[in-house]
Amino acid sequence: MDIAPALRRLRVGASQVVLIQEDLTMARVMIRCPQTGKLVFTFITMDKKAFETATLHNMDLTCPACGQLRHWKKEDAILEGEPPPA
Repeated sequence: MDIAPALRRLRVGASQVVLIQEDLTMARVMIRCPQTGKLVFTFITMDKKAFETATLHNMDLTCPACGQLRHWKKEDAILEGEPPPA
């Protein structure tokens, strides 16, 4: 059986084979603290494709930069290492 280059086989049991996609780079979802201006980690990690399709509404975070409760949504977030939206 030929496996596409982005997939690899992982044998789980004697007859069970699971296909795992490689090159899924997980990144931290970040928001900017409005008080300090620092990017802070939301304690969520996703790959880029999952982030693009994710629905993130009414999210809460006690900001590690300022200690305040922050309410945020997907439009407020970026993946670490990605440029901020224009």
